[in-house]
Amino acid sequence: EGNLFGDLLVAEIRVPISTTPGSSSLEDAQLEEHITYPDGSEVRAGTQFTKTWAIRNTGSIAWSAGYTLARVGGTEMGDTQQIEVTGIAPQQIAHVTIEMTAPETTGRYISRWRMRNPRGEYFGSTFFTSVVVVEIPTRYDMLPYLRGDGRLYEMKHIFDMPNGSMIGQQRVQTQRQGNRFYQTKNSEWEELWADDRFIFRGTDTSPGSGNFYTLMDGDTYGTAWIPRHMAVGQTYRRSVIVVSRRKGNCMMNSHLSGRHITWVRLEAIHNSLILPDVEGRPGRGYKLRDVVVLAAYNEVKGRPAGKPFERYYYAKGYGLVMWEGIETDHRGISFLVQVHKPGDRPDNVRENIPCLDKLRPR
Repeated sequence: EGNLFGDLLVAEIRVPISTTPGSSSLEDAQLEEHITYPDGSEVRAGTQFTKTWAIRNTGSIAWSAGYTLARVGGTEMGDTQQIEVTGIAPQQIAHVTIEMTAPETTGRYISRWRMRNPRGEYFGSTFFTSVVVVEIPTRYDMLPYLRGDGRLYEMKHIFDMPNGSMIGQQRVQTQRQGNRFYQTKNSEWEELWADDRFIFRGTDTSPGSGNFYTLMDGDTYGTAWIPRHMAVGQTYRRSVIVVSRRKGNCMMNSHLSGRHITWVRLEAIHNSLILPDVEGRPGRGYKLRDVVVLAAYNEVKGRPAGKPFERYYYAKGYGLVMWEGIETDHRGISFLVQVHKPGDRPDNVRENIPCLDKLRPR
């Protein structure tokens, strides 16, 4: 009879269903993206985690009252068996979030979910939560830390300059548009995106002096900044082309452009971290949960330098919450000092650089 070998291969046959017999209106759903915890993500045994899918309505009718995403099999990870998904027109994308709890026993676990209509009929693709439960995670998904949820907060900066301290404040917010997300500081912004392997950076409009810069990988727009999954202590070498331009006319600043080689290290993961207070005194300000620390190093003889030139702190739900300039033009610190309630302040409006549209991919 022969021996079985190799991975188990699964073929999914999707048959869109009509809303009523004889109707041409079809109900269908497809996965657009794993927003959090892509397949194979590590989760600590017994801990809660938040799974979010981006699901596109690929049918021809809207999902109204009574449409749900429901568990159809696999491991039960938490009490939630279904969640409403309503108000989604054809071709619109729903971000569906479920709070889950990892099993107490280590191993690989899969939970299966599908869309269900008000008549109780399932339709569309099967959506998976596939996690590896471990005692102590060895790799962490960086995306939930870097990509905030859109909340508005204030960051104060205190920089040591040749003529004395420079003190100011910026309103910070993560904004999403398509597959990009933007870390905005007032109207200035930094462009990022991700796939299953890397988190990428494109253009940054915040270096000052009327300039912006774009990172290039040869002739390709944008570069991999860090691996999407990293272990504490892991370093990643980046060799990128920096193209600096004037905001007014996109003329290149040749003296600020060229190849730049740096290393980025995941220094630490904090379950909680207390930031400086409004006066800059360490350990007296906001207390945040789930914070990662990334440090950037120049390269010396093919290896990272002895100390970083800057350090980034990212918190789940926020994005960037603190930055330290160590060997930079702006030496000092920038840190979160105030969080706004939803609706209290208008969203940041990203500055528009008309000539940049010709440089960026469509």
